[in-house]
Amino acid sequence: MAHFSEHAAPGGALMFTSGPSHSIAIGCWQGARLYHASLDPDDYRGLLEAAGFELLKFVPEDPACNRHSVWLAVRRPDRRET
Repeated sequence: MAHFSEHAAPGGALMFTSGPSHSIAIGCWQGARLYHASLDPDDYRGLLEAAGFELLKFVPEDPACNRHSVWLAVRRPDRRET
């Protein structure tokens, strides 16, 4: 998340998907095996907070997104920018 924060301007949005819980899975994409790993939602919340993001919306296992959990956050202004 810190890497995303380095590239996001204050007020910049970050949207990503994850699995529903701490897990590892092997899927398939375009015929190739694909490794997936997810953290627990509380871990993602902590990483977002530490990287300077404010969580706006979390939709666990969103049926409109193939049951992926969807995250939307915004980068808070740096203290020196407020």
